[in-house]
Amino acid sequence: MRHFLFTIILLLSPIFSFLAFSAVGDTIVHEGVHYVIIEETDSTESYEVAIDHMEVRPYISIPASISHNGTNYNVTSHTGTFVLPVSLDYDNPAHITKIDFSNAIHLTELPSVTYVAFTALRIDTFILPPNIEEYEAPMCMGDPRDPDPTSSIFMKRPFGITRLFASGNKLRHVNFARGKSLVEVDISSSSVDSLTLDSTLWSAFQECFWLEKVRFNESITYFGPGAFLNCFRLDAGSFNMPDSLSSIDCYCFNAAWQLDTLRLPAKVRHLDHRFITSHTLLECIEVDTTNRWFKSIDGVLYTKSGLTVFKVPFSLNHGDTLFFREEVDSIAPYLHTNVGNGYNTNMPENPNEIHDFVFNSGLRHIGDYAFYGSSIRNAHNFGNTRISAIPYCCFSVSDLGGIEFPIELSSIASVAFANCSLLDSVRFLGSVVSTIGAGAFARCPSLETLDLSAQTRLKTISTSLCEGDSSLRTVRLPKSIDSIAPWAFYGCTSLSEIEVPVFDPIEIDPNVFEGVDKSNCRLLVPRNSIAQYKVAPVWKEFLNIEAGHSYQLTVECDSSMGETYGSGLYSPNEDVFISASPKPGYRFTGWSDLQEETLPYRTVRLTSDSVITAEFEFDPDYEYWVIVYSENSAKGKVLQTAVHAKYNETVTLTAEPANGYVFSHWSDGAQDNPYTVTITQDTTLTAYFKEHESAFHTVNVSVSDASMGTAEGGGTFEAGTVIELTASANDGYAFVEWRDNADNVYTSNPLSVTVVSDSTFTAYFQLDGTGLESVTDGIVIEVSPDGLLTVSGCEGCLMSVYTVTGVMLYSGETKRCTLPSRGVYIVRLDGKTHKVVWR
Repeated sequence: MRHFLFTIILLLSPIFSFLAFSAVGDTIVHEGVHYVIIEETDSTESYEVAIDHMEVRPYISIPASISHNGTNYNVTSHTGTFVLPVSLDYDNPAHITKIDFSNAIHLTELPSVTYVAFTALRIDTFILPPNIEEYEAPMCMGDPRDPDPTSSIFMKRPFGITRLFASGNKLRHVNFARGKSLVEVDISSSSVDSLTLDSTLWSAFQECFWLEKVRFNESITYFGPGAFLNCFRLDAGSFNMPDSLSSIDCYCFNAAWQLDTLRLPAKVRHLDHRFITSHTLLECIEVDTTNRWFKSIDGVLYTKSGLTVFKVPFSLNHGDTLFFREEVDSIAPYLHTNVGNGYNTNMPENPNEIHDFVFNSGLRHIGDYAFYGSSIRNAHNFGNTRISAIPYCCFSVSDLGGIEFPIELSSIASVAFANCSLLDSVRFLGSVVSTIGAGAFARCPSLETLDLSAQTRLKTISTSLCEGDSSLRTVRLPKSIDSIAPWAFYGCTSLSEIEVPVFDPIEIDPNVFEGVDKSNCRLLVPRNSIAQYKVAPVWKEFLNIEAGHSYQLTVECDSSMGETYGSGLYSPNEDVFISASPKPGYRFTGWSDLQEETLPYRTVRLTSDSVITAEFEFDPDYEYWVIVYSENSAKGKVLQTAVHAKYNETVTLTAEPANGYVFSHWSDGAQDNPYTVTITQDTTLTAYFKEHESAFHTVNVSVSDASMGTAEGGGTFEAGTVIELTASANDGYAFVEWRDNADNVYTSNPLSVTVVSDSTFTAYFQLDGTGLESVTDGIVIEVSPDGLLTVSGCEGCLMSVYTVTGVMLYSGETKRCTLPSRGVYIVRLDGKTHKVVWR
C-alpha cells in the first residue's frame, strides 16, 4: 500500500510542485560533494546516500550524515569509481588541501584504484574513513601526454595524493603500490598485521618513488615480498620498524637507495635470503641485542651462533675490505648480491663499495647467488678455504677479476662464473673436480686460458662451458674426458690452441667449436691418434692437427694374475707413479724394462711413448682366507670364524645350532655338518639355521606408562600356540593400541597372537576421551571430549593445524582450536610436527 501511494504522488507531482519531496535517485549537494539517495530505510522517510562526485575545493569534509529538507541522510557508500574530483587540465592541475573522511563513520569501503587514474589532480592530505577494513591507493601517473608517462616520475612527482592517514583501527589490509605520488603515509592507528598482497604483480609500497616517511602500527608481523621495492627516498629515519615484526620476505628493501642503515627488531626470526639485494648504498645492518636468531658484527648480519654470515651490505661504514671471521663456516645465499635495481634512472654512485673479500681458512660452504652481480673484485685466500662445491650463479655477473680454487673443491655448478666481464684467470690449486656445470665460464670476455689438464675425474665438458669467451686463446682438456656437450666453445673467436689428450676422437656436434677459426687454431692430440682425428667428423675441420705435449704410458700385465695402475697421457719429463697388484695366490716378480727391480711400485720419467709390463707368478706359499659367518647368532654359531689355508688344502667347518634350532645349509648349498672344503681361493661361507619343530618362544608383555594401566598374557609357549593379550586401563585412561618389537600396530583388545618367535608387545594408553601428546621439552597437546584442542607450554609459538589429508584448519599464534570431527590431526609448533587423535 505504501509503494502504491508513493507512485500516485509521483504522478500528481505537477499539481503539488510546490511540495519538495525526496526520492531514491535524487541528488543532494552538500558543501561541494554530490550525494545520491540510494535506499529508504524506514517509514519516516529516512534515507541513505552514496557519494557520487566531488567538486574541486581547497577543503572537503565527508560527514557521517547530512540534512536535506528536514531529513537526515547517512553517508554509507559510493556510486562509482570516480568519487574524487576529476580534472584533465594538465597545464593547471586542480589542487585540494585536504579531503577528510575521518567523520564518515558509516563508510566501510572506498572505490578501487582507478578513481584518480591519469587525472590532473593534487591532494595534499587524504584521511581515510575510520571503519574501512581495506584500502587500495589510486593509480597515479605523470602527464599522459608524455609518450612515456613513467619517464619523469623520478624527477617530478606525479599527480595524486601527497600525505595519507588512517583515522581508525579497523583498517587491516592496504595496498599503496600504485600511489606513486605519496610522500607520507601514517597507518599507526590501524590493525594492519602484514604488508602483503594477493597479487603477484604488486607489493604494499612497491614503486612509491617519492615516499619519504611511513609510520606503522605495532601489530605488523610480516613485511611481504617487495614491500618497499624501488622506494628510492626512504632512509633510516623514514619509517619505524615495528617491535612486533617477525618476518621479512624477498626483495623487501630493494633499491631503497637512501637507506644506509637497516635496523632489525628483536622478534625478527625469518629473513628471506633475498630480503635486501641490489642496494648499493647500504652501509650497516643493526640487530636488537635481544634477538634470538640474528646478530650484527661491524654492520654485517650473522646468524646468532656466528657460524653463518647472512648478509653483507654493499658498502661498509668502516672500509671497503671485508674479513670473514675465523669461526664462520658458511656463507648464506644472496650474501652480497645485486639482482637488479628495478628502475636504474639516476641511481647514485657508491664510492664505498666493497671490492676486497678476505676469506677465512675454515670456510666450508657457500650459498647459491652468494656474489651474483656483486662488486667483489678480489677473493683473497679463497684457495685456502675448505669449500668443496661452488654453487649455482655463485659469482656470475660480478666484478671478480680472478680466483684460485681450494684443494678440496670437487664441483662447480652451472653458470657459477658466467658473465664475469673482468674474470681473467681461474687456477686449480691441486683440486680435482668431477663436475663443471653448463655455462660455468660462459661470456667471460677477459678469460684467456682454461687449463683443465689436471682434472682427471672430469668426464664431461658441459654445454656452453666457455660460450662467448671472445678472448679465450688456450684450452687444455684432461685425459679423462669422454664427451663434449653442444656449444661448449661456441663463439670463442680468439681460440688458437686446443689440447685433447684422448686417443679415440670424441663424437661431437658441429656447434661445439662454431665461430672458432679452425684454419689457424692448433689441435693437439696424442701422437698415435693424429690420423684418426684427421678423418673424424668435426675434428677433421681443424687444418693444424699436431702431436700434443704429452706421451702415452701403457702399464700392462696378465689380468688373470694381477692388475696395474698408471696408464695414461703425461707431460714430458713428468715423474709418473706406477704400481702392480697381484691377485690372491700370485706374487709380483718384476718389471719388463728393469731386470733387478722387485718392488711392485716405482716412478717413471717419460721421454717417449712407452709400454711397461708387470710380471707375476704362482705363489705356492700363499695362504687364502676362509671366513665363516652365522646367519643369526641367536639361532646358532660356527666353531671356526677365520682360518688360513694354502692352495688345495682342506678345511673342516662346523655349525652349532642354538636351543630350538637345527642346522639347515651352507651358503654354497652344501648341507653337510661338519663340512670339508678344498680351498683354491679366498672363501666366505655362511651357516643357516631353522627352527626346531617343537621350539618354544617367549612373549613379553609391557605397558608404555605404568601409571595409565596394566597388561597381561605373556609367557613362554610352544611354537604355533595361540595366546590372548589383555590391556587394562586405570581410572581416567583408555586403551589406545598394541605395538610389537617390529613396530607393528594392533588396536584389538584383547589381542590374539600366534606364537612363532620371541617377541614383545607393549600396550599404550591415553587420557580417557582425549588425544594427548606430551613433548619432551614440556609442551602438552590435548583434545577434550568435545573436540577442543589445547596447547600448553608453548605460548607465543607459531602453530598450524592440518587434517591428515593436508587441509589447513588454522595457522597463527598458539591458541585453542575446535576440531571439526573425530580423527587424526597434524599439529606443527615452530616447525616441529606432532600427531593428535580425537577419539
